[in-house]
Amino acid sequence: MEELMRQLMQSGGGGAGRGAGRGGGGGVLGGGAKVQTEKQQRHLQAATLAMVEPPLSTPCPFTVGQWVMWKKHLRNTKVPKDGRPALVVDVLSEPLLWSRPVASEEERHRKKKKAKAQAQRGAGRGTASGGPRQRDVEGSHQFRVPVDFALAVHDSDVGVIMYYFNSHRFEACDITTLSQKDQLKCAKLRELYDRYSAPLDYAVGDTVKWKDDLKGARLPPVDYLCGCVALYPKGTLTSHEDNLFSNGFRQSRDGAFLMDVGGEYEVFHLDPQRFCKA
Repeated sequence: MEELMRQLMQSGGGGAGRGAGRGGGGGVLGGGAKVQTEKQQRHLQAATLAMVEPPLSTPCPFTVGQWVMWKKHLRNTKVPKDGRPALVVDVLSEPLLWSRPVASEEERHRKKKKAKAQAQRGAGRGTASGGPRQRDVEGSHQFRVPVDFALAVHDSDVGVIMYYFNSHRFEACDITTLSQKDQLKCAKLRELYDRYSAPLDYAVGDTVKWKDDLKGARLPPVDYLCGCVALYPKGTLTSHEDNLFSNGFRQSRDGAFLMDVGGEYEVFHLDPQRFCKA
């Protein structure tokens, strides 16, 4: 496979990874000849073989705690960046497929209106800036893509954030071979995730606040105190976000927190792992 990918890239036939065929130039859809030449057909065959997905029964080759990065030319989302290590934090026993049906015009309008209202109120976070983009139709390149593990990546707003990916696009990474600067970034990411995943140091009835550098929503503000009024078993109240490629997918909302919002006490369901005892 690696030899086929090398030949493909050297011959200038276009990348097999993210962005292939976009922007014009050289490809069949780039404004050139409408009939494929034999050379273009050979390039297509090489790219097809390189991108063949393994059977869904093939287990994830990684374990929690490993460092991984994209295989060359196989990145298909914006994060993590090429050459940037990410930490494996969850491995699914069976892969998940995004096969959401096509939304009706009325449903798309309703979701768009709801998202606009949430943005104006500043309630929570949607897809992180620079994260994978959400698609609404079956014609998406992400339709029925299997995801079987989760990676923790650094996010400038919330410290650490988790996304789900297809593990067979990744390879193991030895961070000891990286530059000192990159090793420090890896150490920072692991430290953030260790603090995020640490056992809760508070109980129902306690006053809590965001953990340092792990604020996960607009409310409450940093260092703003709120009260924990309920804690549910892990996984009881996960996000209803059904886009596998959003940071909201399977996001925990297993804690209920009371806070003063403009003189009125409101309850918000948020990720309890991002809070600590005040």
